[in-house]
Amino acid sequence: MNRSNKQFKRYTLFILLLLTTLLGTAQVAGFNNREAGASIYPGWFDHKPFTSLADNLDQAEREGKLGVMVLFSTAECTYCDEFIRSSLSNPAVAATVQKHFRAVGMEIFADPHTMNDASGTVRYSSEFARQESSGYSPTIVFYGSDGKRILRLVGYQSPERFRRILDNITGKL
Repeated sequence: MNRSNKQFKRYTLFILLLLTTLLGTAQVAGFNNREAGASIYPGWFDHKPFTSLADNLDQAEREGKLGVMVLFSTAECTYCDEFIRSSLSNPAVAATVQKHFRAVGMEIFADPHTMNDASGTVRYSSEFARQESSGYSPTIVFYGSDGKRILRLVGYQSPERFRRILDNITGKL
């Protein structure tokens, strides 16, 4: 390949990368990050600021639940919004989560407050999110009443898949 062809390919690649950056990322299965805003959690989620996993676990135990489900999300996360819209709005999924878990949401990068983890250790919420390996959103983490992590899921979960997961973890506890 001669020098001018190599240069042409480099310039073409540069222009394609520039256009992709300027126009936004490619659409995947109808997802559009520009339409998403801060996650709006279902009405049955605990809407108080998530400041203490230990307190939520105590409350779950008083309510006779198996533990706590934390949905780690980020503003502008289309997959988080789609998970909330399709999976958590599914009546069977919502009923199962509500029956067995207290549900709380946490914006990974937007919650600058401190909180207590399951052991009572005070840390910034972003530090807690890192501790729980929730760098990708959505990340869903289930904690048992003892404060131990039962399961961590990363990424969008369809209603069918999430229902099977819920049936599996609630049947084992």
